[in-house]
Amino acid sequence: MAVDFGGLLAKAKGPPTPAMEPIPEPEGEEDGLKERVRPIAQDFLEAVRGGDVDALADALIATHSAIAAGPSDAPIPGEE
Repeated sequence: MAVDFGGLLAKAKGPPTPAMEPIPEPEGEEDGLKERVRPIAQDFLEAVRGGDVDALADALIATHSAIAAGPSDAPIPGEE
């Protein structure tokens, strides 16, 4: 006899979790995303204007990596 996985999952479900309230962004703190992505955006724009598919792909990959990296712990030049 086959196991009824759908029935088992339906029985295993608990009560619904209440929705979380949105967390406000801290004021005065930025993660520097725009500063990290701006040079890559310039490369992206130049690749589009020049029709260079390889450079465009590299810029897209670099953008993804920069966004996924999150804020850096390194000191910002001039704020040391």
